[in-house]
Amino acid sequence: MSTTLRIIFKLHSNVIILFILVTSEVVILRKQLAEALETTLSLKHEREKLEDKTARHSQNVVQLQSTLDENVGLIAALRENIKDLESQLEHK
Repeated sequence: MSTTLRIIFKLHSNVIILFILVTSEVVILRKQLAEALETTLSLKHEREKLEDKTARHSQNVVQLQSTLDENVGLIAALRENIKDLESQLEHK
């Protein structure tokens, strides 16, 4: 085999090896991309669930604050009523 043929054969072998390496790298990158997309979708779904939960909790907080305000008002009214009754008892 001549030197030129050996060089050509060696270059051809190297090209094939490089092609295999690049192909393997592409397969790995595609797999990583698919995993990243799956993770992104999963995180998006989790974020949406957390946003829904946050909205529900915000509604609960508003309702509880309203109930608390109402009860504070009732307590104040009851205390005032008790003072009035005590005053009436003292005057009898």
